Amino acid sequence: MVRVPSWSVASRKLAAQYGVLARDHFAPLAAVQSGILRGGADVAGQMMQHGLRSDHAFAMALMGGVVSGWGNAKWLQVLEGRYGEGTTSDVVLRKTVTDYLCWAPLANSAYLIGLPLLTGQGMDVAVETWHTGFLSVMLLELSIFAPYNLLAFNQIPQSLRPLSSAVLAAVFTIGLGMLA
Repeated sequence: MVRVPSWSVASRKLAAQYGVLARDHFAPLAAVQSGILRGGADVAGQMMQHGLRSDHAFAMALMGGVVSGWGNAKWLQVLEGRYGEGTTSDVVLRKTVTDYLCWAPLANSAYLIGLPLLTGQGMDVAVETWHTGFLSVMLLELSIFAPYNLLAFNQIPQSLRPLSSAVLAAVFTIGLGMLA
């Protein structure tokens, strides 16, 4: 008889518990995951570059939880409701294009305006940040998240998409923190 390592049994139990959480508490789980990942990624990126601004890290965690977590989870449910769970190329393409044209502008605008406001920079800075950054952020969105969505809508179960998207966004956040 082959003995299964205890870590394998534990990881299966953990995966099963995660599945239950993702099914029963989809949006709240996505919010917590994304908030922690985005806030942590912001801290990591800042520390690699220029030291920590805790107000920015808190703002990024909050925006990550609300926009990328809760909002994105609800948006994914809307997309699945509209186009179904199919993985044919036409359904995947429709979801990807709809996401880019409808959700991405709202989410990116929320970050461009929300982060300056939450860090006390005022409405003038927030509007200027949106005005000068929107097109470049949307191009980044097109180059990073559109290809991800083509994969995600085809290969990644809906229950895991908020987490996989949050991980990708966390890597992106670290990169942005290093550039700032």
